[in-house]
Amino acid sequence: MMNKISKMADARVVMPIYPKAPIHNVNEATAMVLARYLYLVNEELVSPEDIIFVGDSAGGGMVLSLLQMMRNRKYPLPEKAIVISPWLDVSMSNPEMDKIQGVDPILHKDDLKFEGKVYADGVNVKDPLVSPIYGDLTKLPPIHLFIGTHDIFYADAKKLNEIAFEDNVDLTMYTYPSMDHVFPAYPIPEAKVALKKIASLIK
Repeated sequence: MMNKISKMADARVVMPIYPKAPIHNVNEATAMVLARYLYLVNEELVSPEDIIFVGDSAGGGMVLSLLQMMRNRKYPLPEKAIVISPWLDVSMSNPEMDKIQGVDPILHKDDLKFEGKVYADGVNVKDPLVSPIYGDLTKLPPIHLFIGTHDIFYADAKKLNEIAFEDNVDLTMYTYPSMDHVFPAYPIPEAKVALKKIASLIK
């Protein structure tokens, strides 16, 4: 998927292989990705305006958590963010997920609830560092969110979209009927459509 996006958008892709749970936790993972971003800006002298954060699933949630952290610390922010099927709330407490669970062939609410606690490693599961939906999304770069309706994360994506509307946050949600978790990575026609849109946002 990244290779396709890179070619379609004629863009360089930098993918931090961040440390994963259960060996590592949220603090270690976000610190590593932030360090790579600051290296690009301060050492490679890449303008923040030429950087776009892209993340899917847990990486999509991390993108929104990182942006909030960076804004709070007054770091220069990237031009925009593109998140695909983002994990927005590791507490998995949205009751709307139960209605979608039956059609989601990939994700399971109870498994994710356990994994979210492991990743948080003592951090409150509703802290914006692990669950960006509980944070302040104002004064962030434009956010573009891609999600399928057969993804249990669709419940929180809708909730985030409502919060963004109420708080006048620049968020655009692209909803794809009957699509599963991170569907743009699949070899299907709907993925091609989504990737074309993503590439157009990067160009």
